[in-house]
Amino acid sequence: MKNRKLLKIVFLLIIALVFIGPFLFITKFTFLSADDFCRSSASFENYFQNIFNWYKNHNGRYTNALLSYLPVYNLQIYRWILGSSILLLGITIFCFIKKVFEFFHLEKTSTTVFFIALVFYITAISQLPSIYEFFYWYAGTSAYMYSIILFLLFLIMLFNLELKNRPKMIIGSLIIILLNGNNEMLMGISNFLLIVILIKNYISNGKISKKILFFNIVSWVSSLVVIFSPGSINRQTYYPEGANFLYSLKSAVLSSGMFTLKSLIEFPYILLFIGLILFVIKTGKNNEAKNSINGNNPIVLFIISFIGLVSVFIIPYYATGILKVNDGRIGNIIHIIFWIILFINLINFSLYFQRWIPEYKRIIPNFFPHIFLMGFLLLILMTNINYKNIYEEISKGDFEKYKEDVKYRERLIENSEESKIVLKRISGTKTIQHYDITKDSTDWVNSCYMNMINNKYDKNFKSIVIE
Repeated sequence: MKNRKLLKIVFLLIIALVFIGPFLFITKFTFLSADDFCRSSASFENYFQNIFNWYKNHNGRYTNALLSYLPVYNLQIYRWILGSSILLLGITIFCFIKKVFEFFHLEKTSTTVFFIALVFYITAISQLPSIYEFFYWYAGTSAYMYSIILFLLFLIMLFNLELKNRPKMIIGSLIIILLNGNNEMLMGISNFLLIVILIKNYISNGKISKKILFFNIVSWVSSLVVIFSPGSINRQTYYPEGANFLYSLKSAVLSSGMFTLKSLIEFPYILLFIGLILFVIKTGKNNEAKNSINGNNPIVLFIISFIGLVSVFIIPYYATGILKVNDGRIGNIIHIIFWIILFINLINFSLYFQRWIPEYKRIIPNFFPHIFLMGFLLLILMTNINYKNIYEEISKGDFEKYKEDVKYRERLIENSEESKIVLKRISGTKTIQHYDITKDSTDWVNSCYMNMINNKYDKNFKSIVIE
């Protein structure tokens, strides 16, 4: 028995090494980019003043402001933070899967949870429109990946609402405050879920739960602090196409519906869905999952989930008037939120389905779910663009070339005695892109880059552009 468990652990570690390891490995080739240039020049001595200026002039994301002005822009610290963030997301996913299994009364051995957590993480990576903006650019990582981490912690809290002691209430409130303050895209779904739970609890018990009401109030207040910040109001003026609620709602409903339909029939993810359904049917107990937020009714949960998804889509539509679901950091957060929602729905549906046909549970061979799940992983490794890119670029030495290009530029800058300098463009790689400066010396990114360079090398450049 011990040898069998050891083999499982070794096998899972190999999967982690193959599918997660490369993304950790290439953090050593990352460099500061775009917004990072601006924030790296900010003095930590003026930390709170910088945050106040952000809130007043930029946007209301107070959590993201706190993260953005931390002294993390030393290159070695920067890379360590990005690598640690990849691991932190994995640990959070493991805790989330464990809590979901506990909530739905599924088998929760450490190896089983680890395997499904790996599948979950790999699926999320495969669906990211921009690997770079999620993993390798601190400005994007802090605003979007950390929001996903906080949202998973938020869901863990919702699955564990029987917590009554004061320290855990404080932790729950802190998670809500940090989540709402880090990225406004998840304010809608977090507030909606808290209201749904408040209403459900009232219907079940005939009275309003003070604890759940307290969490709602914390969420409402922290959301309003973001929405009505001077920076957020000022930023809206840059997007005249936004601030149209009816258009935003219609667009969000249509986009959510089309995105859902497309995602459900996309290959090879259909193998993943089948594998997860079979896995839950085989490992789920025949009794109802108690204290479930959805009452085990898949239709009700689907409706709640779809409204929650619409609440995510509507934010960028209302803010800017447009939404590209398969592009950049906004696309990243939409794909992962959808996957989180779908994962919970698949488990709930499988348990509901199992209760109606319990005799089929004995017919399904134990290895059947793993065939579908492993088949899915192999197809992802061979066909998914994110995995094909990273393995191809590692084998061709593209990351080393990118690193040399950046180092060569820095040597030119360090040895230059001119007040104006023209540089060659650095494009980076497919996985680690490089948001470079422009041909316009007055562009904000050029100004930030020049300030960073002047501070770093004690120079006095007046202009830095690319040719």
